[in-house]
Amino acid sequence: MGADDKHPRFVYDLCKHLAKFHSVTVLTQHRPGSQNRERIAGMDVYRFRYAPDSWEQLGEYGGITVSLQKTPLLWLSVPFFFLSQIAYSILLINRIKADIV
Repeated sequence: MGADDKHPRFVYDLCKHLAKFHSVTVLTQHRPGSQNRERIAGMDVYRFRYAPDSWEQLGEYGGITVSLQKTPLLWLSVPFFFLSQIAYSILLINRIKADIV
């Protein structure tokens, strides 16, 4: 998630707007070369790891479904993606004491 991301920005734009009025924390997938945690446009952004850098490609082509179609071998990383997302979500919700998810 970032202003210079090559993917559709609607989630970024929505969160940026909400951050004008609320404390916003975003959990998103890690991508090769990205930081695990940073502050962007008033939002705290956390990225969950689900595989080694070379396998973290589930959003590489503009979305997970497109990435899976272009590189079917990435299906092997899908269970790790969902398990990591669930685990990080639980940890982060408890850590920041989230009011709304």
